[in-house]
Amino acid sequence: MLTRHVLDGAAFPDALCNDGTPAVFYFRPALTQADADKWVIQLQGGGSCQSGDECAARWCSVGTAFSMVGMSSGPAPDTGIDGHGILRRSTDGPLPSPNPLEGYNQVFVKYCSSDKWIGTHRDATLEGHHPKTQAPVTYRAHFLGRRILEATLATLRADGVPALAYDGEPMPDLDDATAVVFAGASGGGSGVLNNGDFVAAELGKHAPALAELRVLADSITGPERIGVGFEATPLCADSGICTGEDYLQASEAEQQVAWKPLHDASCIAYHPGEAWRCADETHLAHNHVTTPLFVRMGLTDELLSGPYVEMGLTDENGQPYDLKKFGLKVREQLLALASIQSTAEEAGDIAVEPAAFGPICSKHETLRSDPDTYEVTIDPGAGPRTMLDVFTAWRSGTATQLVTASPTDTVCPK
Repeated sequence: MLTRHVLDGAAFPDALCNDGTPAVFYFRPALTQADADKWVIQLQGGGSCQSGDECAARWCSVGTAFSMVGMSSGPAPDTGIDGHGILRRSTDGPLPSPNPLEGYNQVFVKYCSSDKWIGTHRDATLEGHHPKTQAPVTYRAHFLGRRILEATLATLRADGVPALAYDGEPMPDLDDATAVVFAGASGGGSGVLNNGDFVAAELGKHAPALAELRVLADSITGPERIGVGFEATPLCADSGICTGEDYLQASEAEQQVAWKPLHDASCIAYHPGEAWRCADETHLAHNHVTTPLFVRMGLTDELLSGPYVEMGLTDENGQPYDLKKFGLKVREQLLALASIQSTAEEAGDIAVEPAAFGPICSKHETLRSDPDTYEVTIDPGAGPRTMLDVFTAWRSGTATQLVTASPTDTVCPK
């Protein structure tokens, strides 16, 4: 079991959830001394909100799949959590297939900031409407996801706070790490894309033996929004948001007010005055994440594909998206990761070819799911392979973009 740690409010006064409760993470040490210098740090996902109306609806769970569970540490398990997905160990129960990360020091960071892990705004004032009565409301919230991440890293390094202990035994120090996997799905996937290079730089300053840092992003890279049309949507008719650029600019404007976001720094530097471009996770993955990157994305992801199909969004040719068109576009973009060392805006700084795993499965946010981590396979003709098979081969030097080529080559859990 991973045990709960509440971030120290005196040392890290900005490590707060939306509602002001202190942020938490869960951890357990490596299984053996041989893995004591290896870490997997996973950011939890769970959507986001950036306006008074959106965040009020999120808190009350009205018109959204999310709720105040993603805005507070109050509902989080108060003792510990079981290891699942990429954090599952054979000591937790039988593994359907090997987990190369099972022996590592494991950290799972609770998501409670609703800002894709990039917010820096303490005590934001939001105006909106009560999601049930529609009465005007004004309230305050914190959007401090980046500060929570910074506090977590400092705590794992025992920087300004006592070293962690697990069952009375001291945890290894992150400053002694030789290998780190920085992972996240959905909102957590956005978090690792935006913060991967930051984490690499921070650990580069403090962990002299660090030889490998890998970013694993799941369930976050749909069609690049700059090429998406909104002409047939209510957003165009009601708000004048008719292009992908319009949408990104409007979204970024809201984020600046609510979150004060810190996007990937090199993306911001590459696009001065156009921070909105850096709000698109697919653009980041294809152009600005220079830390070695692995992308896992279901071609028919039920949460990401839904808005494209239901809202009537169109592709670069003006054709409306259906589920097949969405899947084909995602497939195209996953395969294109093979060439970003020559096509990316920061091509010269990308030293390792990215790898990808793209099954034709609809499950969203899979890294915390045992079936979706171990039982999803793609057979390229030489036998079925899991995401972790491809991930392990990539870490050994064989980069592969293993993406479904036909509906019959993928196995998804029931």
